[in-house]
Amino acid sequence: MKNTIQIGALTIWSIFALPIAGVTQTTDGAGAVTLTASEATARIDLAARQRMLIERMAKSVCFAENGTHVWDNELYLQGARVSFEIAHNAISGGDENLGIAAETDRNFREIWRELDLTWRTLNRVYTRFVEQEELTEQDMLNIISLTESAHEQSDEIVIQMRSNYAQFIGAGGLGTTILIDLYSKQKELLQEISKDICMTANGLDADESIVRLNTSLSYFQASIDGFRTGIPTLGIPAPPTERISIQLDRADERWEEIRPLAETVAAGNTLTAQELSALEFGIDEVLREIDRVVFLLVDHISNPAQ
Repeated sequence: MKNTIQIGALTIWSIFALPIAGVTQTTDGAGAVTLTASEATARIDLAARQRMLIERMAKSVCFAENGTHVWDNELYLQGARVSFEIAHNAISGGDENLGIAAETDRNFREIWRELDLTWRTLNRVYTRFVEQEELTEQDMLNIISLTESAHEQSDEIVIQMRSNYAQFIGAGGLGTTILIDLYSKQKELLQEISKDICMTANGLDADESIVRLNTSLSYFQASIDGFRTGIPTLGIPAPPTERISIQLDRADERWEEIRPLAETVAAGNTLTAQELSALEFGIDEVLREIDRVVFLLVDHISNPAQ
């Protein structure tokens, strides 16, 4: 189920780029923080990673609930919760250990407070799971709904950040912040794909899960194709370094190994327990390759002379 590169990439560019028109750089009396290019890219990368963690927590509970890699997924959940909480607080209030100052932008802080409320509600469900309390079907449906809300609110934070911090990036400015966002988005999409595959297998919100799965698969495939070749007419450059290009090829190779299984679920068909286990493991392998791609991109933007 492979969309054409041009159509898929245009859709992605519209989703991630157009909302910037409605974002302003309003700040309170204290004024906005001043950042180096390295600090600005690190903040955007940290905030963008939160979207992946949101999806990772939901998919980990789902797979653990249906008996797939239970011990691993329980560890993934606990690790993701801790990582999300630390970054969530640092993004708003600052964290000396992470070298992040408190955010003063008024629009940003309003969005953060909305996300904080959603996260507190969602985390209470995860706490019950960690404490070995049995989750009901309604609990799982609540996880789906709250994850979607937290995902959207996290997207708004990244959009606000990339607008506010564009001035600190240097050459490329806003376009560069969007590129970081687009690359980072692939980690989130992979975890979303994994989550919706599991929810479908468990019969949870199955029809909507299949719709989301098909959409995410199309976006991910179009993104990988577009990043590997570049689409100048849409403002998407080819990989800026050979190392990034090679790493994108590695990620694509890993993805092609498991894509048929993901498309089987997207077509409404059922996988065996062994196939489902292999698919979850394979998606995590692709995630690690994409994580390396994002690291290389952020490093290149932060240190262009190297």
